[in-house]
Amino acid sequence: MESFEIFIVILHTCFSMLGISVNLALLIVMIRHTPTSFSNFGILLKVHVLADLTNSLGCVAEMPRMIVIERSILFISYGPCGYVSTSACYCASVAMFGGEVCSFYIILASFVFRLLVIEGKNPSKRTTYGIICGIALPIPTAMMIALFLARTSDADAQQLMNAFDTEYGAYTHVVTGAQHVKTICYRFFAGQKDAHSLATMAEFFIMILSVP
Repeated sequence: MESFEIFIVILHTCFSMLGISVNLALLIVMIRHTPTSFSNFGILLKVHVLADLTNSLGCVAEMPRMIVIERSILFISYGPCGYVSTSACYCASVAMFGGEVCSFYIILASFVFRLLVIEGKNPSKRTTYGIICGIALPIPTAMMIALFLARTSDADAQQLMNAFDTEYGAYTHVVTGAQHVKTICYRFFAGQKDAHSLATMAEFFIMILSVP
């Protein structure tokens, strides 16, 4: 790697480790010191912390650079996952996106919880778990499964990356991703709703949510 890339990787590691440390500390404090009167809402907060922690762990394991080439999404991995396998890097990507999307939906779930409180209700533990299972988990879980189904072969990903720009050094980095999103999206809207179509639609949706 060039000196600039090394600097970015070190900076990336520092911020990721900070996020992991803060979330771990927050989780320990919440487990040990959450008041009984706050315990049900605390369940939502713990799930949120776990989602953020999953995102941070996936991020530090992969250290990805996401490249969108036409309708294909490729990930160049700079993290330690490359010393394990390309599958480990792709799993880290799935964990990162899953945690990120779950964080979004757990906020929505917390709004539902607060709405019940405003209406004068006192959500029980069972209701809290129902809100989590009904709002916060289904879409992130489906997206994570969809990402696994949408994976293209490493050789195809490297070939596409090299054809796009040889300066990226596709054959010297771990490159994973999903191809042909445009074709699959067309098949989805045309009514041929196979598993691969749903997978890539979910991945494309994740990409949109990830744009600042």
